Amino acid sequence: MLLGLLLCPAPKANAFEIEGYPGSIWGGLTYDDDNRNGANSSGMGFVNQGIQWLTIPTNARLVTYAELRRRVRTYKPQYFDTGGPAVGAELRWDYLTLGADYYWERHVYDAIVGSTSNRIQYYATLYYTWNVPYQVSWAEALPGAVWAQTTADDDKYSGNSMMGFVNQGIQWTTLPGNIPFITYAEYRHRTRSINQGYYDTKGPAVGFEFRKSYFTLGADYYWLRELDGPQTNTVWAANSHWQVYLTFFMSWDLKAK
Repeated sequence: MLLGLLLCPAPKANAFEIEGYPGSIWGGLTYDDDNRNGANSSGMGFVNQGIQWLTIPTNARLVTYAELRRRVRTYKPQYFDTGGPAVGAELRWDYLTLGADYYWERHVYDAIVGSTSNRIQYYATLYYTWNVPYQVSWAEALPGAVWAQTTADDDKYSGNSMMGFVNQGIQWTTLPGNIPFITYAEYRHRTRSINQGYYDTKGPAVGFEFRKSYFTLGADYYWLRELDGPQTNTVWAANSHWQVYLTFFMSWDLKAK
């Protein structure tokens, strides 16, 4: 009897196992020559690495992450240039993300010294894409997308904010090298609770782009309206312009499948 107990394997405990190590990198370069501010080039991006701890019954994935962010531009960089590390936690569904992060943000308000805006930020992000289920003889596909984000924090420079876009495109053809050619119409809007005159914009745009693997190269014309000045009671001013852009996005999971 004793020998049987010693040789019989003990039941295994339910060991916790991390589900994944998701990460991503995104970057964008733009150039425009608008009617009010002249030529301007800008760049922004982030890279992050996370841990997916578990999936809860609503099919939400609990992820914590560390991230590095940066953005720069040539026109009035003191109102735009920021960067720094961040750490956060998210619940991710297929189309919706709810999260919070702490951002050690550095502003270039002073060209020599600079200033910081360390803060906790809460956010909700929606992203959904579609292809209109309607067959037409003159196009390969009718892709569209909507993206929106709202944030809440106690930052003294920007405050709470909302931004987003919705677009509908036409994929006319696929060029050699499997490069789709797409034209689109889009509406954009963004606003925040502090220093709106340096941030709030809205308006329609039309554009075209080529997509290949992780890259998108395109140009658009934006009928931009922006607040003309730093105060909330200033008027909306037109600032329509062309913009050329190149974006890059790649995601991964470091856990072996």
